[in-house]
Amino acid sequence: MFVSEALAVTAALCSALSSMFLSELKGRVPLLQLARWQMLATFVMTGSVSLAIGGWHTIGGREFWLLAGSSFAGISIASTTYFATIYSVGPRITALLFSLTSPFALALGYLVLGETISRWQALGVALVLAGIVLAIGMPRRFLKRGDLAPAMPVVTPSTVPVSTVPGPPLTGRMGPGIVLGVTTALGQAIGTLLARPAMAAGVE
Repeated sequence: MFVSEALAVTAALCSALSSMFLSELKGRVPLLQLARWQMLATFVMTGSVSLAIGGWHTIGGREFWLLAGSSFAGISIASTTYFATIYSVGPRITALLFSLTSPFALALGYLVLGETISRWQALGVALVLAGIVLAIGMPRRFLKRGDLAPAMPVVTPSTVPVSTVPGPPLTGRMGPGIVLGVTTALGQAIGTLLARPAMAAGVE
């Protein structure tokens, strides 16, 4: 496996693990406080490493503003909505929605940077989107076919309280969480888009 692919898989694994850990903090740590802790910890760790290896000296004026915009979109906004998504719909759905980052980044690279998209890349995007739609929109009885709950008594529609009838994911209680997850993926993609020219210029 190439180094870039190995690093990408490692990043995805770390993201999945972090979402599992963060889900345990729901009800214990307020959302914005958690975001502040994460940003402070990230700055201390990456800043210390950059200071040790001299990475700060590779940042010019243009690169500074590109990275500032990247941090605003990919960290300040996307990390906060990422935590909110975990608190709202849990780590499993959050991980699925977070995988939209790749299609968004590919589309933005095509629209903004003029990059080309191969047929295999387009097929990969289609598969990612189809998988997310199936995983989120599929009824629970198909997702857990071997672990179904006991059958409930048959009732007529007129006897079912309106509040207990689950609506479609986009209009039901999952709607805000899905919007937050899509915002997270889009923010990450924009952050990546802004960081790429700075990294190409030689920023450590």
